[in-house]
Amino acid sequence: MKRSLLALPEPRSRIRRLASLLTLVSLIYLFYTFSSLPNKEPPSTRILERCKAISTPAGPPPNFKPSSRIQHGSDRHVPGTPPTLIRNAKIWTGTGNGTDVVFGDILLDNGLIFGVGRIPPLLLNPFEGFGGDKRILVVDVGGKWVTPGLVDLHSHIGVMSAPGLNGGYRVLALSSSDV
Repeated sequence: MKRSLLALPEPRSRIRRLASLLTLVSLIYLFYTFSSLPNKEPPSTRILERCKAISTPAGPPPNFKPSSRIQHGSDRHVPGTPPTLIRNAKIWTGTGNGTDVVFGDILLDNGLIFGVGRIPPLLLNPFEGFGGDKRILVVDVGGKWVTPGLVDLHSHIGVMSAPGLNGGYRVLALSSSDV
């Protein structure tokens, strides 16, 4: 029997060709996927580095020089912010196991705290009103509390369940007789 040019190949031959084509496409895909990945260090190295960082004592690094910050200011300083003198404050410093409270002033300049408590006249000399011509913002807080770096002293942690589940948003109200 003579085959015409338009006749379809035998079924087994078609399956073999299709399987070969799929294998070739899969190999090309795998090659390009894995050859373009960056060389990653093993996870154990990252874990050990994190453990080392956790056991590092708190504080500035050994090469930190506070004098360099006085010349250049804080990296968080917003240009154009004037030096500020906060007067007559009740200052919670956080020292003395959180019991140390200072009554006095705070001098801020270039995003840094230059003085807390009684500010020496030498630090105030460059500013307007203290003998100098450098502009300073003076804020009299009238005995109000000033806390370092604390913006919001309360939290809602533990009020709701995480992840949020049905029934997790009930608030239990107790009266004095329930206690």
